[in-house]
Amino acid sequence: RYLKAGQCVAIFPEGTRTFDGRTNPIKPATAKLVKMGRCNLVTIGYKGGYFVEPKWAKNWRKGPITSDLKIYTKEEIATMSVDEIYQHITDDLIFDAQDYQDEHQFEYNGKNLAEGIENALFMCPKCHKFETLKADGDKFYCPECGFEAIIDNKGYVHSELPMTKFREYYDAQKKALDEMPLEEMHFENSESILDVVKGKKHKTILATKGKLVVDQEGLHINEYNFLFKDIINIELVDAGNKMLFSVGDEYYELYSAHLSGLLYSFIFERAKTNDKE
Repeated sequence: RYLKAGQCVAIFPEGTRTFDGRTNPIKPATAKLVKMGRCNLVTIGYKGGYFVEPKWAKNWRKGPITSDLKIYTKEEIATMSVDEIYQHITDDLIFDAQDYQDEHQFEYNGKNLAEGIENALFMCPKCHKFETLKADGDKFYCPECGFEAIIDNKGYVHSELPMTKFREYYDAQKKALDEMPLEEMHFENSESILDVVKGKKHKTILATKGKLVVDQEGLHINEYNFLFKDIINIELVDAGNKMLFSVGDEYYELYSAHLSGLLYSFIFERAKTNDKE
């Protein structure tokens, strides 16, 4: 309707920002929509935004953000197949922020560069214990084993370990979790709050608060038991310490100042994959 009226329609095909700076997969249906729209296509890829405001961080940094803009006319789109359109979209938008930073070495200056990193790094890279990392200023550390690391103004990590890039720490914890048997997964958060989301205005009503238990079966808080098999999807907001999900016709928000939403969402994905197998 908007296209027929000569208006522009903006789409964010990757869905959301990522914790590691690598673009989420883009669904092929995006290209089908462009083909059906019989319109011009403009792709805009931003570079540098991840380091200005990492999804996990509490604070912004000052540094360069650039954009790459490409225009495909409706006449060009008419000659392309859906697969060709999709290839152009992915070529223009799929992006690895760390690779770009390795090439350009931009500075992103700010205060307390490590604060919030525990929202994304849920496993200590040295002792491999979960939910032990803490941050203070530009430093993050594990009080259990004494591990310490510093983040510099180019986004690199300096520690006793050979890893120097955030994504290396991110990938290492994901690999460890993937290799962990599902039946051994049991995590607790003692300060969680569960709200029910109601109506078109998304009004939140307190359902309960207390200890959250996450295991291979699902999310459990007081009298509420949400089985992963009944949850369609989990979205993370507020740097990852708030989880949005639905069960049946009900929508919920689960959050805490110290909620490891990324860890719990990875367990959810593992459990769903295991059910399919």
